[in-house]
Amino acid sequence: MRLSLLFLVWSLAISQLTATPLELRDKDVFYFDQYISDKIALTLERAANVYMGKDFQSVAASLPAGTTVQIIGIGNDGNYLVGVPYRGTNLEGWMLPGDLPPIDPKVMQSARQAQTQRNAIGKAIAEKRVILGMTLEDVKKSLGKPAKASFRQDTQGRIDTWVYITYELIPQTSQVIDAFGRTVFQTVYVKKPIGELYVEFSAGSVTGVEEHLQAGHLTNGVTVPTSPVTTKK
Repeated sequence: MRLSLLFLVWSLAISQLTATPLELRDKDVFYFDQYISDKIALTLERAANVYMGKDFQSVAASLPAGTTVQIIGIGNDGNYLVGVPYRGTNLEGWMLPGDLPPIDPKVMQSARQAQTQRNAIGKAIAEKRVILGMTLEDVKKSLGKPAKASFRQDTQGRIDTWVYITYELIPQTSQVIDAFGRTVFQTVYVKKPIGELYVEFSAGSVTGVEEHLQAGHLTNGVTVPTSPVTTKK
């Protein structure tokens, strides 16, 4: 009974380890919580040390076999940043891969795939584009609020569709007087609506993008057909 209680207390402590604030995170560390929701916890098969820094010069704690540690991240050198409840505090430090059981390769693959997707989404937001897998918030960051919003229900749940007006920039040149009293030509660009961009979401992620352009205008992106929608009231 006592061992079960101690295990429960230890498990709760692991689950309550707080993540390192984003502004304090090392750029040379791959942090798992940015890409997967489940915590990675490993139980030591033998006694091992946790070190204060990546240079492995100062021991922060010596952990006995059977201790469960949370894998927070992995450095470029392959060493692990871990978190563990220790003497009433949440200790964060570094461990050598050989001192830990191996992480499931499927977990690593899932995290790397998520990283690749997030990098692609970040690039799309910077370029004001929409790609599959974006969340509603991602699309807002990229294109702003939609001109129209609609939804419908199907067997898989709620399907949302956002509609954006697409434009082209038309140059208009006119003569103006500059600060020195000279007549010069000035060109300004006026936005002209040329169509609509439909973005469809399922379970909060983009599953379809379709652009409808007026005659004489060619689409310049990948089109994934969307389905009929029910206008939101």
